[in-house]
Amino acid sequence: MPLNTYWYIAFLAVIAVGTTEGEPEACNSRTWAMANDTSALLQKGLLRPDGLVLNGVQSDLQQGLALQADFERYAATLPEGATKELLRSFKICGSCNNFRRFGEPHDGGYLMCMDHMDGVTAAYSVGVAQHDKWSGDVSGTWKVANSSAAASQIDIEGSEWGAFAAADVSTLKKFRQLVVEFHWLQEVHKHPDYLKVMQKLQLTGFRVVHLHGNNNSPMVDTTDYKIPQVVEVTFDSSAQPMTTCLQDQQMRPLDMPNIAGNAELPLAHLPSF
Repeated sequence: MPLNTYWYIAFLAVIAVGTTEGEPEACNSRTWAMANDTSALLQKGLLRPDGLVLNGVQSDLQQGLALQADFERYAATLPEGATKELLRSFKICGSCNNFRRFGEPHDGGYLMCMDHMDGVTAAYSVGVAQHDKWSGDVSGTWKVANSSAAASQIDIEGSEWGAFAAADVSTLKKFRQLVVEFHWLQEVHKHPDYLKVMQKLQLTGFRVVHLHGNNNSPMVDTTDYKIPQVVEVTFDSSAQPMTTCLQDQQMRPLDMPNIAGNAELPLAHLPSF
């Protein structure tokens, strides 16, 4: 999204529906498996809107494998510490069979998991500007009134990290799903603080089910790795844990570039250990 326009965090809550307290699932461990190239190609083809492997798949795959190699080289050189742990924390570790897009066709639209969304009683939209189609879509789907008791619109200007750091765990447990746009992953000196936020969400019971890079900002680009500076993340506290977390971002047919005239960012690839 335009950096001077707004930053958006969408919270979808189920009041009185908590999550099970406890340690992170096994999918957050440091032992991972990675699909081979053939599986990756098949997966990409299946995710095309028309179900076909298009002509550009081979080129896209080669680009993705090159990006994967960049990430692996970077991960191998990182010491055990905040940056490496932070990259791990963005892995997709929760399963979702049914995604739906809420909000704008491009910037301001987000994918949500519909697998376990019965009984929604409140929704909060935090950080909007001239438009908030997300709130309208949510209200129409779950009949949640867009009022002071159900929705809140606040321009937090990139303060999501601090907001989650200050949030009480008991409050976070009331939310079934969070859709968050995280900013400024290129600020390495802040990675210890960012990591604490991600660990807090994991311990509260949230699992990452979807990632999407905002193409209004560039990739963090060094000689060893690339990762989006701004990442949209869908967390689901009701998602079933995956046997093995996914290192690679999965594009969905409903994903759209934030800036319609710009190409999507390269796919994220995260450390496997």
